[in-house]
Amino acid sequence: MHSPGMTEQEAALRVRAPHDLGRTANDYGLKFYDVTATTQAHAIPTGWRGQHVIIHNRGSVEAFYAFSEHSDAAIDETPTATAAGAVDSIARPIAAGAIQRCQIPNGTIGTTMYFVRRATATTALLLDPGEPE
Repeated sequence: MHSPGMTEQEAALRVRAPHDLGRTANDYGLKFYDVTATTQAHAIPTGWRGQHVIIHNRGSVEAFYAFSEHSDAAIDETPTATAAGAVDSIARPIAAGAIQRCQIPNGTIGTTMYFVRRATATTALLLDPGEPE
């Protein structure tokens, strides 16, 4: 998925600018998802599996996200910590206005990968597959 000799971290940091080369005019290859107080899960493009992405919280509230093979996946934005370490429905937080980089899991061949998200109020997350240079 990245250039030979490049670490995963280097690949995540070196990305091309959005473009519509080889696509319909004005399709720059980004996805802009709304985030509400109800968990949402939407399928991501198959070609994004295993890709390093940039996630930008474009709103004014913290959001939570995860990737799942389950269309009914849920996120709890206010989980309760336990001595054993709570695990159910906990997702990665992204602060208002913040940018994070991560790698979408490859998942099981033949399954759909979903982008799961939730917030305490309405916001929006921009996903940039940031094709490696």
